Amino acid sequence: MCRYLCHQGETRQQRLDELLRAQPELTVVGLPEGDWLTVAEGTPTLAGPYDAALYRADLPEPGVLTPGSTVPRV
Repeated sequence: MCRYLCHQGETRQQRLDELLRAQPELTVVGLPEGDWLTVAEGTPTLAGPYDAALYRADLPEPGVLTPGSTVPRV
């Protein structure tokens, strides 16, 4: 019944790894509650009080974005 849309026991990290293998050009930002991204002239910048996780295919471990940092392009 839940063949395609249900949780299959994988972790968030496993799902992100699979996504980035399929689409390595993507950059994924894991925003904690209370943070947001602003975009000025096509450049996203982290806003809010907390650090955010940065996931990219070329990073072996998630990176960290600090408030005020721009999201790097691949």
